[in-house]
This record gives sequence, C-alpha cells and structure tokens, in this order.
Amino acid sequence: MNKMDTAGLQVLTSGDVMVLLIAVFAAMTKSAGWEASAQAIRSSLFFIMHWAAICLGVFWTLETFGNSWQANSLWFQTVLVGVLVSSLVAFCLSYVFPVWDGYRIILVAALPLELFLVSCWRFFFMAFWTTNGTGRVLLFADDAEKTDLAARLHRSYSGRTLKVDVGNPNRETAERHLAGSGIDFICIGSGLEPDVRKVISDRYLWENRRIVIVPQALELALRGAKVNRLGDSLALDMEPPGLSAVQKASKRLLDLAITVASLPVVAPLWLLISLAIGLTSPGSCLIKQERVAQGGKAFTLWKFRTMVKDAESRTGPILASAEDPRITKVGKILRAARLDELPQLVNVLKGEMSLVGPRPERPHFVRQFTQNIPHYRHRFQAKPGLTGLAQVMGTYATDARDKLGYDLLYIREYSLWLDLKILLLTLMVIATPDLARGVPKEGSHSRKSLDVF
Repeated sequence: MNKMDTAGLQVLTSGDVMVLLIAVFAAMTKSAGWEASAQAIRSSLFFIMHWAAICLGVFWTLETFGNSWQANSLWFQTVLVGVLVSSLVAFCLSYVFPVWDGYRIILVAALPLELFLVSCWRFFFMAFWTTNGTGRVLLFADDAEKTDLAARLHRSYSGRTLKVDVGNPNRETAERHLAGSGIDFICIGSGLEPDVRKVISDRYLWENRRIVIVPQALELALRGAKVNRLGDSLALDMEPPGLSAVQKASKRLLDLAITVASLPVVAPLWLLISLAIGLTSPGSCLIKQERVAQGGKAFTLWKFRTMVKDAESRTGPILASAEDPRITKVGKILRAARLDELPQLVNVLKGEMSLVGPRPERPHFVRQFTQNIPHYRHRFQAKPGLTGLAQVMGTYATDARDKLGYDLLYIREYSLWLDLKILLLTLMVIATPDLARGVPKEGSHSRKSLDVF
C-alpha cells in the first residue's frame, strides 16, 4: 500500500466513524429531545467511546484487509457489512455491560440513518479522492502469464486509466526497458528466471521505485523466517509450516464458540433451504463428498445440493464452470451467497474442519494438483476450513495455483485475529454474488485485486 492509499484509508475510515456518531446522536435527540439528549450524551461518554472504537475497528479491518475503497463496485457491500457488524457487536456487548441496556433501542433506531449517511459520505469521498488520471506500469512476465497479469493490473486500478507496457523478460534487454521514464511502478511475474528478477529488482529498488512481485512458494515461506546467523554470516531460519499446540487449542475454542452461538440462526435457515431445494428439483437436499483433510486423510463432507440429481454420473468429477447448465436455479442463489456450505458446520463441530482454513478438495483433484503444482501438499499442514484466505481474496474462478499461494500465506501468518478478519470478510463475499462464479471459460479472467497485509 503506498502513501496515498494510506492517507485515503485514514480519511475514509475517520469519516465513517464521524457520520456513524452523528447518526447515533440524532437517534438520541429524536427519542429524548434536544435538552435531554445533550445531557444523555454527556453521561454516555463510556458508550460513545466504545461505539467509536467498534466502528473504527470494523471499518478499518474491512478497508485495510480488502482495500475495497479502490474497488468502487464493492462500496455498498462495505457500508452494509460494516454498519450491521458494528451494530451487532455493540448490541451483543450491551448484555455484557448492563449500563448499556438503554442503548439497544438507540442502535436499532439509528440503523437506517447510519446506512444513509455512510453511503452519502462514501459517494462524496469516491467522487473527490479516488485517484484518477493515467498511470504507467512496466510488466515483466513470461509468455504463460503476461496476458493474464496485464488484465489483472487493469482491473486492480479501476479508478485510473492504466497503460501496461510489457518488457522483454531477459537479462540483456531488461536494463533498456528499465531506462524508460514516466513509469509509476513495475510488476514482476512469478515465472521469470531468478537472475532476471534480480537485475530488475536491484535496478528499481536502487532508484527508490515501487515494485509489485507475484511471489513464488519460497518467497512466501520467507515471510515467517527468523533472523539467525551462521558464524558471522546472516541466515534465515524457516520453521516447518503448521500451527503450534497453543494455536490449535485456541482455534478449536473459537470454532466451537462461534458455531454453537450461530446454531439458533442457522437451524431455521437450513430448514428453509432444504424446502427450497426439495420443492424445485428432484433428489436429496444434501449431498456428501469425500474430501482430503489435514495430513492427507480423507473425511466425508456435507453440502446442500446445488446441481441436478446425479450431475457427475456421466462426466465424473469436474470443476463447475461459470455458466454450468448442471446448476439449478436455487443452486445459483446458494452458491452466490455461499450458503451451500452451511452443513459443514457439522464437520466443524466434529473437529474434521475449522471455520477458517484451506478449503478441502476432492481426492481426484488433489492427485492432479499435487502432480502439477509444486508445494501443493504443504496446504495440508492445517485443518481445512469452511472459508479461507483464498475464498475472501479470490473467487470460485481463482485457479488452484493462486489459491495455493493464499493457503500457504495463511498457514505462515496464522493468528486468531487473522481468523476473525477472514470471517468478517466472508460476509463481504456473501454480499457480492459475482465472486461465486465457477471456473471461467477460456480467454476470460474473472478476478478481483485486494490488499491483505
């Protein structure tokens, strides 16, 4: 994230908190009158300070984790999820702090005004702050990825007119390309030879310029390395990927707490979904599949059926496509909202899965990916999840190589706070149906670009 991005996020999030406080003050005034509300505000500083902290934490997490203010198409989802989650957290805390009892009605009454004011503020912000103009990027990538990377760069900077120049990825001509002027930053693909990557990165870093690198597996592993030394030589100590015993125990407690707390809400939803599936297409409302879990062990996973009965009886296991005719009308809705995965809460309760982790794959695809994708087996160092970093940063159409990068990064960077951020961003995914499309047809590139860390 560059300095302009950071400044923009600070202004945007501060504005979010200010208009949310204005909405709460307005709700207090309407319910108690101006004189009484002024006195109530003075006596409610404890609640107001915590309300502001909750809003700041939720919206800052959404923005820094998702960078959705650059993706104009996601602004409404950010407002909706941010306001609802902030209000829900404060509402739940009112049962922890008895002095907050009287504020529940205020939180409910302020919701419509909060949604309206935050939407107006963000519309104003995007009109006057979002970067416009023309930018220039120099892309170095091999033939296998340069077309795809160029398309992704254009989508990543939707607020600008971006000119992408493709440099010749060899050592002899790299220097000549880098000598060009007017380049905002360079992008280096993962398939380049190490000596070429070195020439390019050394030259641009010396000039104090920005570099965007698509990492290889070893570079991801270095994120968690500890600084060490061999005699008087600098060394990096890489621990094997995986969670410690304390991390596993705390993660299990979080899984159980959230899953049990969600059952009263989820149970009626299960019933409605089962009725919708049963009334619109023949066959069972639930399906079970064999999936590969932590350590390569197999387990039985449950899902709501989103395809016609016996969809793979003739073809065998194949990935769903963007316009797959096997998907039912109800199935499209369930996939768009990711509600077809809800039965896997049973797997979470049984300890076979976690709420957050690499998504479990079927043995047929695991064998293919293990043969074709280096380091793929390392994703089985963690328990599979109902959602994951790859799911909130990518789409159903994100290919297995890119998903692997997110999965390895999640394992290396694991923390309870990261799990909570991913769960929060999952609500954004649910509110964005376009992210649930299947594998794109050849020649298309359905992808979003989001900053994580």
